[in-house]
Amino acid sequence: GDQHYARLYHAAAARFHLPEWDESILRKLGTLESIYSKLSDRAAVRRAEVLEIIIIVLIMFEIVMGLARLI
Repeated sequence: GDQHYARLYHAAAARFHLPEWDESILRKLGTLESIYSKLSDRAAVRRAEVLEIIIIVLIMFEIVMGLARLI
């Protein structure tokens, strides 16, 4: 029953080096997560910079329109 399948699984895992594969896959997933995190952070910073530039342009527009009314 289950004991036979457990022994068979452990033998197959040892034969095909499954623990090493698992470790390798986890390491690669960690690397991909790190890369994704850095790219995501970079995109967020760019969005924030664009929004700041838009706000500055709008404030400058308001100032120019206010000065234009005075003239």
